[in-house]
Amino acid sequence: MVKNYVTPGEAARILGVCDRTLRYWEEQGKIKAIRTAGGQRRYDITTYTTGVRFVTTRSF
Repeated sequence: MVKNYVTPGEAARILGVCDRTLRYWEEQGKIKAIRTAGGQRRYDITTYTTGVRFVTTRSF
């Protein structure tokens, strides 16, 4: 399976949430992000597009 890592802004746009929501979900342990060598977050969007779209309609 190919990983498709995107920035928080790109992930937020794709998922229809704000980037702060992504950080909150990460703090709560609901999603995971990898960190680049510079410490920036990247999300594997293929992991979350189906699950998060479903769950955001059901109070993730």
